[in-house]
Amino acid sequence: RSASLGVTGALEDLNVILHIMPIDLYIKATAASNASRLHSAGSWKDRPYGHSVLRKQLPPDLTRTSDYKLPSLSFENNVKILFPSRKNWKKATTTKDYDICVYTKGSKMDCGVGAGVFSEDVGINISIRLPDDASVFQAEILAIKEAAAKLTALGCIGNIGIFVDSQAALLAIASNRITSILVEQCRRQLSELCRSSVTLVWVPGHSNYYGNERADELARAGSALEVTHAIMVRPPLQYFKSGILLHYHNEAVARWENINTCRIAKVIWPTYEYSKTKFLLSRNRSDLSNLTPVITGHWAKGTHATRLGLVFNSVCRSCKQPDKEETIEHFLCKCPALGHLRFRTLGHYITEDFREMSSVSLYSLLLFIKNSYCSKNS
Repeated sequence: RSASLGVTGALEDLNVILHIMPIDLYIKATAASNASRLHSAGSWKDRPYGHSVLRKQLPPDLTRTSDYKLPSLSFENNVKILFPSRKNWKKATTTKDYDICVYTKGSKMDCGVGAGVFSEDVGINISIRLPDDASVFQAEILAIKEAAAKLTALGCIGNIGIFVDSQAALLAIASNRITSILVEQCRRQLSELCRSSVTLVWVPGHSNYYGNERADELARAGSALEVTHAIMVRPPLQYFKSGILLHYHNEAVARWENINTCRIAKVIWPTYEYSKTKFLLSRNRSDLSNLTPVITGHWAKGTHATRLGLVFNSVCRSCKQPDKEETIEHFLCKCPALGHLRFRTLGHYITEDFREMSSVSLYSLLLFIKNSYCSKNS
């Protein structure tokens, strides 16, 4: 940001061009995200002053409590966790080591979030609906938790294998550091089942293993259930972080749309658009030196040259008409000497409405500049 400001003196337009949130909004978003984390951990105190008011300025949906908890260490984990290789799975010997095989699966679709539990050995076919703001990871953890609860309720004993295709879920359960309430509840439920020998086993997903495919079908069926049937699960912390960033990004967009300065940049770059930023950052230094002055309006020609302390030249060097000032609007829209080039690259000979430049691609704009007298290489 300091470099951008020092180079051109234009910060507001470069925030949009580089797809950067204004620094004040970024600080608010960071503070609000930390406040959400502290609130979920029970370490936040609402006050009517200072940065404490940030949470009150958020939409009600983003002021709820998340699944996050203060990190705690737990070394009591009697469940074995295995990660067989795909080669071992192809030998079809992995499931033969267990008296009871249970498969779990989480799913997130456009219609909702669901979890499935399947066991042919003990007749388990469960579809579970989760709230729409739950994550796939939470669906996977809840499926394991419900599988353990069902096996406990059925009084199952023996060598039990619970097959899961989410390595992230297995690693979270295996970790001694717990930051999720749902993971903590799942580990507690598994410990109640540990009077039997319980092993969590990774199974390759979408590899046509019958049990895993049936669990996947049940999970997708759970996603399609009405949300009124959902098991209440607190949203993950990431849901609030993403929502807060989006909230302040929308504020940045509104600020840019209502700003009274940066007239040229607002036409060429009317809103935050990452595809444009990606194209711009993919160009070499020569292309950037051609595009940036035209987009921002900070070019060393015409009347703007006086602001930069350069030699003043008010007459267009292309058409050389004494009554035509060398401005960006004249260069991009009206200069008759550039009409044919303008038609080939921008799609029109002459236009009186500068707002038409908002629909011109950066690539076309670059071609026009590079082939005109304003190119840095000309």
